[in-house]
Amino acid sequence: MYDRARPGYPPALFDDLASIAGLGPGADVLEVGCGTGQATRGLVARGWHVTAIEPGPEMAAKVSENLPSALFAVERATFEAWEAGGRSLLAVAKRH
Repeated sequence: MYDRARPGYPPALFDDLASIAGLGPGADVLEVGCGTGQATRGLVARGWHVTAIEPGPEMAAKVSENLPSALFAVERATFEAWEAGGRSLLAVAKRH
């Protein structure tokens, strides 16, 4: 129910993020605490490759269901415990 009731983010937010961070299509972005994917949708819509960290099993399952995309992967972990595994990321997005 949360993901249906909560409003999404305006496209201008992602315009600003792209401009400020210099992100173009294909950029690798880490999203911390993706929840059900409200902001994730905007990141993926930009053509960015999003690795999302979500510690909650229910939220991780829901975001995977909501965003079946080759540009998106969710990893169950807290930010503090997450291992980058040598990956290089251009930006980190954190949900408040």
